[in-house]
Amino acid sequence: MTVPAPQPGLRHMASHAETHLPTAHPLLNAHPARMRDYVLGGSDHYPADRSTVRTLMDAAPCYETSIQINHEHNLLTGDLLATGLGIGQFLDLRPGLPSRPGYTDTYPRLCSVLHDVTVIHVDTHTPLAGPTRTCTANERHLFVQGDITQPLPLLRNLVVQGYIDLRRPVGVLAPDALSWIPDDADVLHLLDRLWDWAPPGSALALTHATHDFTPTAQAEATTACLRAAGLSHHPRTRTEIARLLSLWDLREPGLVATGHYHRSHPHVHLSGRHSAAYAAIALRPPGRSRTAGHPVQSSA
Repeated sequence: MTVPAPQPGLRHMASHAETHLPTAHPLLNAHPARMRDYVLGGSDHYPADRSTVRTLMDAAPCYETSIQINHEHNLLTGDLLATGLGIGQFLDLRPGLPSRPGYTDTYPRLCSVLHDVTVIHVDTHTPLAGPTRTCTANERHLFVQGDITQPLPLLRNLVVQGYIDLRRPVGVLAPDALSWIPDDADVLHLLDRLWDWAPPGSALALTHATHDFTPTAQAEATTACLRAAGLSHHPRTRTEIARLLSLWDLREPGLVATGHYHRSHPHVHLSGRHSAAYAAIALRPPGRSRTAGHPVQSSA
């Protein structure tokens, strides 16, 4: 089988016109969604995002490829959840809102494999995520604002408003979402609430940044770059991520480098160093007490 090469990326893109917003404007603070958008060829990014990405590319030569690997993985995962697990409603927790003209996004991709799919994107940082978008593209493609570290109001509202039907399984998409939550207690609180809320048969699909594959000097340089940009990035080890997922049943192949999860991934031949992240699909099993996993977290 001929494996496609990574897509031409930033090193081959024409330079973008700089915006001229006041330096105090919050849109000039780097944001992970806009940084990802820049790498994938979108249009919702600003000078601070582009500058941070370029610095990251100098510090971590695999950064651009890791974004592309994660993007392709997310599309393949959506296909699997829809066709393999029969899930027709999705809660997308990735940072920011989708854009990327020219790239296949979650909703149209899922529509191409499943009729009448519902996708709800949760944006946690609307003022920082780029140009404002209003709440709905259509009745099955929605945008809501919420704080995923305080998930109860959000999850309850989605059911009360009729956007999510808890009589059917839910697919929770969390690509790179947990990596931006530095406190393990906040991550556990989110995962506990999702586990309580989601019907049996639901699935949590995630990717999570790691330095397990990264040389120490490169990891330190990456951390310093993101810290200088004001971003609280928190890569975790495979053991740490597995502990966070202790309530859930991991679907085969378990917790593996992102590019290695799907055999059909176009970059499956690349080492874990290029992924710089782990991927898993965690299933919500029926009939299990939460006390069988990690301790119950506060429901505040």
